[in-house]
Amino acid sequence: MAGGPERMNALFEAATRRRLPFLVASLVVALLLVTGMSLAGDLLGGVFFAVTLVLYLGLLTVATAATKHHPRRLVERPGELATVDGPAPVLIAAGVTLLVTGLVADNMGDWGELTPFDLALTLACPLLLALSWYMALGSFGVRLRSDGIHERRPFATLFVPWDALDPDHAAEPGRLNTVNLRIRRPGAVVRRGPRGSAGTLRSTTDAGYLAGVINSAVSTRTARR
Repeated sequence: MAGGPERMNALFEAATRRRLPFLVASLVVALLLVTGMSLAGDLLGGVFFAVTLVLYLGLLTVATAATKHHPRRLVERPGELATVDGPAPVLIAAGVTLLVTGLVADNMGDWGELTPFDLALTLACPLLLALSWYMALGSFGVRLRSDGIHERRPFATLFVPWDALDPDHAAEPGRLNTVNLRIRRPGAVVRRGPRGSAGTLRSTTDAGYLAGVINSAVSTRTARR
């Protein structure tokens, strides 16, 4: 029974440590399956379709499990501590790659019979693929640096100086593995892009662990004054 979680963790590790090769491999597999479906007969083509469907559903299932994968650790980098990379965006992008490749190939085969909706969907597929890869390969997350907390999301950023936080209780875990910051100087906070509340961080690291590290950092800086 222990082999299941171990294999799942190994897949999560591969998806996070080798993000680009993982996605390139998913694209190669998608192209091979599409080529097989187009060139093979009805029976073998059905087998290729079944394999594609199983892979797609499997990736969605694993991606759903990955959204709950929140290690209690941070990554130490020069001048900062960073939240861990999450496997979910990579797995989702791999699933999107399979789906988009199949849709485009199918619509290209029926190009002369496409409805306006089918045509719009076909043209939107490359944009959807590019967006999913951007979200999977981008350097997003929370960084704890000497000057404060930095968070980068796909289309928004946040900077909260350490002295803008409540020194008695700076952070606490919230719903859906978020961290809620208690900000006493909102004017010092810098926000860019659409991101909702300035006091909420999205965390791939366990939210309780990250909140504890933030509280410890604020307490240490307060004691030095």
